Amino acid sequence: MACELCGNIMKYERITAGAFKGGYYPPKNQNAIVYDPKNNVFDIWSDGGGDCFQAGTCIVEINYCPKCGKKLKGDEE
Repeated sequence: MACELCGNIMKYERITAGAFKGGYYPPKNQNAIVYDPKNNVFDIWSDGGGDCFQAGTCIVEINYCPKCGKKLKGDEE
């Protein structure tokens, strides 16, 4: 059973306009687990305390939810 953190996993999306054009970001800037389909890994995204210039991936390639311990599964599993 998923907790509220791993039950709301987002996927990175490529930004095509604006100041962050060309980068990959989750659809919402909030603390979350984000799935990277290109590399088939899960990351932890930090909202930067509300500052979009401080937001970003803070932990790369996690295998388990840090809150409930559930194993995270990507497309290849």
